Amino acid sequence: MVLHHPGKDETRGARGSSALHAASDTVLELKKNKDVVCVRAVKQRDMEGDKELNFKIEKVVIGKDEDGDEVSSAVIDETGPMLGEKQEDVLRIVKSCRDFGISQIDIIQLLQNEGKSALASNISRDLKKLEGRQLVVKKGSVYFPLV
Repeated sequence: MVLHHPGKDETRGARGSSALHAASDTVLELKKNKDVVCVRAVKQRDMEGDKELNFKIEKVVIGKDEDGDEVSSAVIDETGPMLGEKQEDVLRIVKSCRDFGISQIDIIQLLQNEGKSALASNISRDLKKLEGRQLVVKKGSVYFPLV
């Protein structure tokens, strides 16, 4: 197993020779956003790739040692997909309208009322990403949460 890291510009991938990526059977990417860690299969030679697992690491106290000091371990708690701040805002608004759904225009208006930028093209992109992650569904011109 080889551990490696991207350069300062993460969009350019790992530093060094491209042969490193080419020779790998599996490439996993780890990213942390707040307290959620995302592990994504960037390359998987013999199996389906581009899967992601999101989890939080929680500290659990399991007892005390002979000196009375706390003994702890870690528990992994799987979470939903890691979202950007804007996507979290859009999902929060859609969830708040669970019963009747909400249109993109109304989402934009609510975001603007909160003092947040809400360009139609950006909100449309965020809604498509949320649909792709199966967090929202569009019925006609109205969005409903799936979570």
